[in-house]
Amino acid sequence: MTNFEKKLPHIKDIADNTVFSDLKVTDDLKNRVKSNLTKSTVHRKPSISLIKTNYRKRVTGVAAALIIGILLINLLPWGGSAQAVAFTLNPLDSASLYSIGITRPEEPELLNLEIDTYNALYYRWSPNGRYLAYGNDGDIFLYDREDKETKNLTNTPERWELMPSWSPNSEYLVFTSRPLDPIEGKATKSGADPWVMQGEFGGSPTLIHVDGSGYKVLEEGSVMNPPSWSPDGNMIAYGIKGSIHLFNLTDQKITVMNPIDYNLDVKYLAAPSWSPARNQLAVFFSIDDKEPTREEILNNKAATPGQGYALLDLDAKKGLILYEYKAPFVSRQPALWSSDGNNLALLFKPETIIHNPVGLIVVDRRGDSVQKVGDAYQAAWEPNGTRLAYIDLNDSHLLQILSPLKNGWDQQTINYSDFLQGFTWQPALK
Repeated sequence: MTNFEKKLPHIKDIADNTVFSDLKVTDDLKNRVKSNLTKSTVHRKPSISLIKTNYRKRVTGVAAALIIGILLINLLPWGGSAQAVAFTLNPLDSASLYSIGITRPEEPELLNLEIDTYNALYYRWSPNGRYLAYGNDGDIFLYDREDKETKNLTNTPERWELMPSWSPNSEYLVFTSRPLDPIEGKATKSGADPWVMQGEFGGSPTLIHVDGSGYKVLEEGSVMNPPSWSPDGNMIAYGIKGSIHLFNLTDQKITVMNPIDYNLDVKYLAAPSWSPARNQLAVFFSIDDKEPTREEILNNKAATPGQGYALLDLDAKKGLILYEYKAPFVSRQPALWSSDGNNLALLFKPETIIHNPVGLIVVDRRGDSVQKVGDAYQAAWEPNGTRLAYIDLNDSHLLQILSPLKNGWDQQTINYSDFLQGFTWQPALK
């Protein structure tokens, strides 16, 4: 059995969770994926070109990429040059990271770190810029930027950890964890990859110190997005079963938020994202939480409840709707805060067969300004800066970097030779 054949269940899992959800894993799809895989090698240096333009609107489209790529953006490069980025190239089973300068993209540096496809969107640098937390084969690992060493932080043969999130002081990580499915992590007679996910994506909110001590499950429950830290590092927010839970690290107590307390008449809250500057949470909400069936959507009979993003002020006990739309219900990912806490990016990707809305939308925290700035697969704000970067949904070879102007955005395009599926900004060392 070839490595590609071993990976077919995983390819189907990717297809079921992307814009390919309407397709079966047909021979045609297998051949297209296999063709792309054979064109890539893990240690081949990526080919990159730079284009700088003013922002302009483009026709909305859908990217169809199954090859996994990861990119890091580095604020302080080596050798005293300007900003730097790092790319990855990945053949479905693992990824290698490259550190590449924006002004010197022809000189990439291989970091020799492996990240599995489940973590392609969920690896993060610590706020002090020293550690990179990432997942591989069910565990969370740390790469130390100073001594160039890597360690298995969680090392739990009986649990699967995902989606690490750093505390503001870079001393703790919170992530999701769950017990392994009976067939996960076990060698098989067929030689299939034992780390093909069989259970749910996500798990219970879990805490650990950067030295590996204090592993603690905060509460049992199904958390589907990265937990979010309060700016003072004393609280952790996460969503469970349509409610927002707040874990207080001082008294170890949990508070379940009631939307009525914030003048929101909704049934569903999820995907909390704490402002880096204020005691405010951006949350996804929906008037109704009934997920439509495929038949209802295809027959145009699905309910279209009001849903969107709201800002909850925990001090003033007030809620403000930032962006609202009507569509068949599907839970969305957390809003992305700019480092100054004044703007949020809302990322709408095609979800299963629900393709409305789609786009990367920037709103200010008062809800006064709403701008669609592109169509993105993934997006992130620059730490301690104002730039917004995203992988182009219409062409996954392109990384777009937007710098705010007085009226609009200045746009820089990095054209990568292979598909990208993830990136993260790298802060300067403190």
